[in-house]
Amino acid sequence: MRRNPLFFGACIFALGAVPVGAQDQEDSKSRIFGVESSFLITKGLGEFGELAGAGFGFTMGSTWMPKRNTGFGVRLDLSLNLYDRERESTRTCHDRFEWLDLLEDRCWSQDYMVTTYGAFQFGIGPEWTISSGPAQPYLFATVGQSVFFTSLGLELSGRGGHDHHHASDSFYSEATENYHTDWGPVVRGGGGLRFKVWKFLSLYVGAVYQHAGTRTYMVKGDLDLNDDGSVTIDKKRYSPANNLGFEVGLHWDIPRSGSSME
Repeated sequence: MRRNPLFFGACIFALGAVPVGAQDQEDSKSRIFGVESSFLITKGLGEFGELAGAGFGFTMGSTWMPKRNTGFGVRLDLSLNLYDRERESTRTCHDRFEWLDLLEDRCWSQDYMVTTYGAFQFGIGPEWTISSGPAQPYLFATVGQSVFFTSLGLELSGRGGHDHHHASDSFYSEATENYHTDWGPVVRGGGGLRFKVWKFLSLYVGAVYQHAGTRTYMVKGDLDLNDDGSVTIDKKRYSPANNLGFEVGLHWDIPRSGSSME
């Protein structure tokens, strides 16, 4: 059965509005700075979503709370979203690829060419912690810059006797090069709920909408690796490249001077 999103929003705010003790309120007001990091899952919207599907990545953010008696602060955040990836087995020789000049003149077997399609963003804006207590709903919005990129790299298999830095059954990356970048403005907004697990440590879940506007980007199959080592760009996409994301992470409050950490 389809649910109205407002219903879930009301549940979040109701949880945050439950009565709290004076100590919980004091702990929340005593913070001056907050730092958080989370795992991110995204879903592209419109044509971008049809071409790229779901992605994953991480977010990091910090919030400065200038006044003790208010839930408003200034938020700085960044995120990396990898929305597509290709991994193709290849026998790679130095003389086949001009962009591998930094490596020795040798060939490898059972190695992979890896193409990564992603977007990186950073921004600044307001954040509002709506209520104090063990469950704290919050809202935020940031404005900044983002870049859509496509990179091609070589993933080498480690060989114990041949390469002393890597185990014989491991893989590691070398010689990554970007073949496409597109910079532009981005607006990011969302909210969620923080659950206090310790005095200044919270687990949080949240949802975010990222509006990048109409951008140039690439998806799986748009970049071809030729037999002679050259790279061909078959196609670049041009459409709105917005997405929705879901975050799960940890938030750490740094208290004001004189506040107890016990």
